[in-house]
Amino acid sequence: MECSNGTTMMKERISYDTNDIIIKCTIFRLLYSKYSGGAVYACHIRGQISYCQFLNCSSDSYGGAIDFNGISMLIKYSSGEKCVSGKFGQFASIRTIDKNKSSLTNCNIFDCGQDKNGNQFTLAHYGGEVDDFDINITNNWVYGTASAIMSDYAAYSIYIRVVAINNTSDDIVTFGFWGGFKALFRRCILKGNIQYDSRMGIVSLIDNTYCLFEKCLFSGNSNPLFAAYEGSIIIGKGCQIDVVSYTFRKPEFPV
Repeated sequence: MECSNGTTMMKERISYDTNDIIIKCTIFRLLYSKYSGGAVYACHIRGQISYCQFLNCSSDSYGGAIDFNGISMLIKYSSGEKCVSGKFGQFASIRTIDKNKSSLTNCNIFDCGQDKNGNQFTLAHYGGEVDDFDINITNNWVYGTASAIMSDYAAYSIYIRVVAINNTSDDIVTFGFWGGFKALFRRCILKGNIQYDSRMGIVSLIDNTYCLFEKCLFSGNSNPLFAAYEGSIIIGKGCQIDVVSYTFRKPEFPV
């Protein structure tokens, strides 16, 4: 059984830049950094985080709980609650090198972010490949883009299972994917998400990005729009959509 010896309470932020890290069965609570990564900051390495909790962690820069800029990152069976960053990634900001892979499996992210200028992306991913996303993102609030996920220039994502419920964005999108990202969303739930600025859509793709939504549920979202821009393609297959006004189209303004 995992964590059979109990969990460890971490009382200070940890930073790694030389050796690969494995963090397991640890609770990070009320940790803060004026830099990036309120609880964990790691760069130039490989990282694994499992069976961890991040509670009320914050930073003034990237990644309220986790900021990773390295070779590959695996996060599994972990959760983030009430985490806030001053810039991107209210729970986590993950940047991987070249085509190395990241994955988040069996993770829960909820009550993160706040209505504050500059505050964007509950989960931000840049570069590399996304091997697997299997996450529940609920009740998060960001001032800017992407109340759920933003992924920028990820080479390929093979499989995404997301439950996104009651997330709120003051700006333009719930899910945003940029720069050639390719993904299969299967059996996802997007329900009750709110966007006060409806220019882009609940899902927005930019710059030759491709997403297939298969057997997904879209219900009670404030913005009935899927937006594809600059050669991007969105395909829905066997999805349940609660209103006929959901449309697939290009945005009417330059991004």
